[in-house]
Amino acid sequence: KVKAFDSGADQYVTKPFRMEELTATLRAAIRRATGHSAAILDCGPLQLDTRSGEVIRAGHSQRLVGDFPREVSPLVDELNALLEHDAALLDRARTQAGNLAHALKTPLSVLNNLAQPMSGENGQVLRHQVDLMTDSVEWHVSQARAAGAHKALGARVALRPVVDDLCRMFDRVHAERKIEIAASGVDDLEFKGDRRDLEEMLGNLMDNACKWARRKVEIRARASQDRLLLVVHDDGDGIAEEHHSEVLNRGRRLDETVPGSGLGLSIVREVAELHGGTLVLARSGLGGLAATLDLPLA
Repeated sequence: KVKAFDSGADQYVTKPFRMEELTATLRAAIRRATGHSAAILDCGPLQLDTRSGEVIRAGHSQRLVGDFPREVSPLVDELNALLEHDAALLDRARTQAGNLAHALKTPLSVLNNLAQPMSGENGQVLRHQVDLMTDSVEWHVSQARAAGAHKALGARVALRPVVDDLCRMFDRVHAERKIEIAASGVDDLEFKGDRRDLEEMLGNLMDNACKWARRKVEIRARASQDRLLLVVHDDGDGIAEEHHSEVLNRGRRLDETVPGSGLGLSIVREVAELHGGTLVLARSGLGGLAATLDLPLA
């Protein structure tokens, strides 16, 4: 069947189909249109390697748009319908996750306020359980928002606007401490993913850096082949190397005197991994912590 499609058989690819059948049909259609065979086929936001059958996501569009040969037009329509359906499901899931978080946080806040003046073992147990529930809500909502977004067609976001917005926000939050927040290398770089996920990762790292910094936080960015490297530095005391893997675990905090749930770094690591990325901790040249995000570059 693949050989027939490749030789230009005048028939449509029917579902369910194999990638080899689609590749052969596209190859034949392009040969008829141009008189020669192409190794890479451009289909709007997708590129198809006819030799390996690999589909490469590229571009900004979230649909397949173009003047396609009539042999593949029905397939393009089916794929566009599928992409729209998946995008709607993802948006609905994220909205529901946000609504659920909002619905749970109010009663949890009430319980926490009631538990604060309680003394003895009962008060301690109740406060601990409320903290656990609050942490679980934050954790699962973060996962729900990120799940699937890394596979969205055409998903990409410019780095500069996100960094600028976060810098302005943390400048206001830490105005009394006069933390100096600076960014470099962020122009003309794009993250291959969703803006909300980038804000989640970078925002948590910057929040952590600002909490521990003495006076200075720096965000440095650069491209390395097809990767986006984001490093957040602070001039605080840093974290001993033997504790680096420990603080990436969910809910683990080395210092209970600084406010927080202990979820920040673990959430960053989980969201980065969903995008095929990593989070690595090291000693910063400023004296504190250097948190490096390795993410896909658009």
